[in-house]
Amino acid sequence: MVPVNGVMPAGCQMFDTPGVPHPFQLTSILTAEESRMLLPSRGLRPRTYRTGAGTTLMLGAVARIDVIE
Repeated sequence: MVPVNGVMPAGCQMFDTPGVPHPFQLTSILTAEESRMLLPSRGLRPRTYRTGAGTTLMLGAVARIDVIE
């Protein structure tokens, strides 16, 4: 585990676990073909979104980010 400091608010912790498979990861439930479909075929442009508490940001049909506070 690698601690990731300075990203989360005080009292929260986040750890990066590179290479450790988890059953809840998207890659563990997708087929090889579906995984290839998710990989970008060209460079990605950075995007910035402004949201407020109680909103949700959908990243395609792959991820959902719920803004709680």
